[in-house]
Amino acid sequence: MPWFIWLVIAVLALAGETVSTAFVLVYIGVAAAITAVLAALGLPFVLQIVVFIPLTLALLSLVRPRTLSLLHGHAPRRQISSDVRMVDRVAVVEHEVTDDAGMVRLGSGEFWTARAYPPGERIQKGCSVRIMFVEGLTVYVSLPTESGSLPEITPGIASVPPEETKEGA
Repeated sequence: MPWFIWLVIAVLALAGETVSTAFVLVYIGVAAAITAVLAALGLPFVLQIVVFIPLTLALLSLVRPRTLSLLHGHAPRRQISSDVRMVDRVAVVEHEVTDDAGMVRLGSGEFWTARAYPPGERIQKGCSVRIMFVEGLTVYVSLPTESGSLPEITPGIASVPPEETKEGA
């Protein structure tokens, strides 16, 4: 194949990358440009293909992940929720918390769907509450005790709803 065909492929791939920004076409374009240089030097068509395909795969599998990590920074993978991290934290009620609805704020901007615990409680907006346990993406919260302090948590037990521990016993 003539070298200028490889050059057209390279330019089209690089132009396509500006639209997709997935960092896939850029490596196809680089491999096509390198193959264009080799074709201009007289490399036979079969060897051009033998260079282009492995070079593209190598760039995609070796260089692309490193490029993405450099662009996005190294961020550790996190779980959606962690019972251990959430239990016993204090939150502020943003929307009234009942058995069916509610929202709490942890810190300055972490919002969670919340439900009252024990069931039947109605917790008003602005109250401080303690997270008793987590179920999926919902936290179950409790009001402070009569003495004004938040309820005590027994480590290791609070992450499982008491109904479940009674049923399992």
